[in-house]
Amino acid sequence: MSYSNPLHPASVPSSSQVYSLSAPAKFALPNRRRVPQRAFAPKHGPSQNPQPTIYYDYPGFQHQGVPMQAFGASEPAIAGAKDAVFTKPGVTRITFHILASSHFLWPGYPQVEWYRSVEVTTRTGPLTRAQLGYVVVGNYMRFIEKTQYESINAAERHWKVGADGIRLENLVILSVWNTYENSWQAEIAVDL
Repeated sequence: MSYSNPLHPASVPSSSQVYSLSAPAKFALPNRRRVPQRAFAPKHGPSQNPQPTIYYDYPGFQHQGVPMQAFGASEPAIAGAKDAVFTKPGVTRITFHILASSHFLWPGYPQVEWYRSVEVTTRTGPLTRAQLGYVVVGNYMRFIEKTQYESINAAERHWKVGADGIRLENLVILSVWNTYENSWQAEIAVDL
């Protein structure tokens, strides 16, 4: 199953733009906020044929996301959990980014880089939406473990991660989108 968003065609802005992929819908929870992010696009421009965005929602909801803590269950009750993703022929590995110096910025930590190569096929075929969700959660868990000891810009202290700031249980996966070639980034919200 593919989730398309007619309000936002599959394009990538320049690396200097703050980017939100999902429609500017209100969240059902008043304390949920998107994490402002910059999308990676090299100087020569965005991908010519980006792959479809992979959305995360509970059945019956749209653009609300799924809390990362829901992936602690053996079978998260998310819409399209068993749908295969990365079905484009030849795609076996992607680079997943949270931060990469000036390309991807978690607010307040421009000095931290986070990108990992991720295998997107298993012996039974492409990852499912739920399996990719577990990959995203695992990367954010390790990112928080690393970044909590880094200094944060004073003006963005409200984005601090770790025990005395934003924790994994505060994070919500909205989507995973193709920023450039094999580079992918998750759109994240925070429940404050």
